Amino acid sequence: MNHIIRTLSAALLLLLPAAVLRAQNTVTAEATTVTEGQEWTLDVSQTNTTEYVTFQADIAVPEGVTLKAGSFTPAARLNDHTVTATTLSNGVIRIIAHNNFNTTFLGYSGTLFTLTLTAASTLTASDAKIVFRNMRFTDTDLQEELLTAFIVELPMPDDLTGIVAPGRAAASTVSTTRIYDLQGRTIATPKRAGIYIINGKKVCIR
Repeated sequence: MNHIIRTLSAALLLLLPAAVLRAQNTVTAEATTVTEGQEWTLDVSQTNTTEYVTFQADIAVPEGVTLKAGSFTPAARLNDHTVTATTLSNGVIRIIAHNNFNTTFLGYSGTLFTLTLTAASTLTASDAKIVFRNMRFTDTDLQEELLTAFIVELPMPDDLTGIVAPGRAAASTVSTTRIYDLQGRTIATPKRAGIYIINGKKVCIR
């Protein structure tokens, strides 16, 4: 009997990495200079092993930077989705993709959307950054994943930064953060004090 239990335990341990792998979800963003110091094309991609049906992402841009009219383009992975890009009152660009039929994104990697950012005047190097935050993905079981915020630096001309700027900014990668309450329910953001399971660890929120 003990031998059987040990065998089953070993089998479960072997299955664990695969289960973790299925939950992986990474987003990358790459900025390409169109007009030095004033205009950039942004390509946002996702690599995932879980099937997703909706997402939301907020892009916080520096003051004076806006979404270029007509530049927002959803990729083929979102052909069956309604995708919108809206500039909020605080200047944040909010991207939302959804549909009414629980249809998943096509494939497991590739571009989600592209857009172009335009600056009213040439930015300083310290301001040439955008922040991806409030990134929420919903899977086919209607479980929501909240991704960690990350920063993308916009390539700047050499004479503004004093550094040789590459043609493309390095991709920034984020990892999935899963939060559960003690009843096993998925929580987007803890709103009350208590104990939560965050990435498999008990965390006390005060």
